[in-house]
Parts: sequence; structure tokens; C-alpha cells
Amino acid sequence: MSPLVLEEFQDPEARSAFPSISILNDDNLLRRVFGFFVELLGIKGGRGYSSKAKILYRCYFDVSLFPEKNPEVWITNIPDNQIHHVNIFHDSPCPRLGQSFPKICTGTLDGVINRREERNLYGIIMSIKQILNDQNFSSPART
Repeated sequence: MSPLVLEEFQDPEARSAFPSISILNDDNLLRRVFGFFVELLGIKGGRGYSSKAKILYRCYFDVSLFPEKNPEVWITNIPDNQIHHVNIFHDSPCPRLGQSFPKICTGTLDGVINRREERNLYGIIMSIKQILNDQNFSSPART
């Protein structure tokens, strides 16, 4: 497995499914990508009647250690006190952005993202989108 490279961000499947993708950190010499933003529609989360209401999450993916380590993903457009999704941790430092943001619990990705067919740009984003569209109450990041 190799790290994400600039060419992968031109993939028609990923571009058409996620047109908001924008690269933030890259190394042009090595053509390697360290981080990117993408907007994903997910559920508001929490408990109650509005838990399934849709909300737009702007996510920053740190893929600097990928494929050795799964990406770390932060929500950059919603303040911590407005997050209700149980699988999003409270503010956590994002070293590449130099700020703290709510961070998605990616523990459930270990089995999914380790499948060879999922270890590409499209597979990584789809895995996070699945987390944002469901809640795992048995392993909450916030209560």
C-alpha cells in the first residue's frame, strides 16, 4: 500500500461523489498528500426526535501517516458545544491546522478500512461518511 498521492485526487469516482474535496497539505516534489478537506452530509445525532436530521460536516482528514495508520478526522465547521453525534469526540488538537476541533472516533474503521479495496481516497471518505450517518451508542465518544 502506498500513501495518498496528488493523482488520486483526480479520480473521477471520488471527484463526482465528493466535489468539495480540497487539498490543504501536500508535498509537490513527492506528489504525496498529507491532509485535505471535504464536506459530508451526515446526521445531527444525539438522542431524540431530531437525531436523524441532516447536517453538513466540513471534515479535515490528516492522512500523513496513511496507510500505516488510519486517518484522523476533525469537524471544522461546527463548534464543539453544537455537536450531538455520539461518535464525535470533544475538541482535540489538530496539529496540521494548529487548532482544536471536534474529532471523529475512527475506531470502528479498523476492520473496514483495512480491506484492500477500501484503502484509497474514495474508500476512506465513504468510511467516514458511514460513521457520520449512523451512531454507535455502545461505544460513545460523548454522552
